[in-house]
Amino acid sequence: PGSIWLPDTGYGVLAPVMQEYFEHGLQEATSGNRDRTLVFYCLKDCWMSWNAAKRALALGYTHVDWYPDGTDGWAAAGFPMEAREPVPRPAMGG
Repeated sequence: PGSIWLPDTGYGVLAPVMQEYFEHGLQEATSGNRDRTLVFYCLKDCWMSWNAAKRALALGYTHVDWYPDGTDGWAAAGFPMEAREPVPRPAMGG
């Protein structure tokens, strides 16, 4: 509950526009406080959240955690779930 969804930001390499989208999303989520705790997750056995967490560390965020069990593990543990809509992605051009 209370999370934001920044889709497609966990690939190994991001296009510059997606890197900017990721950085802006983290800035908004933390109100610019790089010491605020961030928890990254996806689905169980999905490594995109791991990549996104590493990317946040590289940007200077200091309290970065990864939840490897993802949303399926969270639900299986009986924790509350909320539906979320993704933060709109930038137009990629073509």
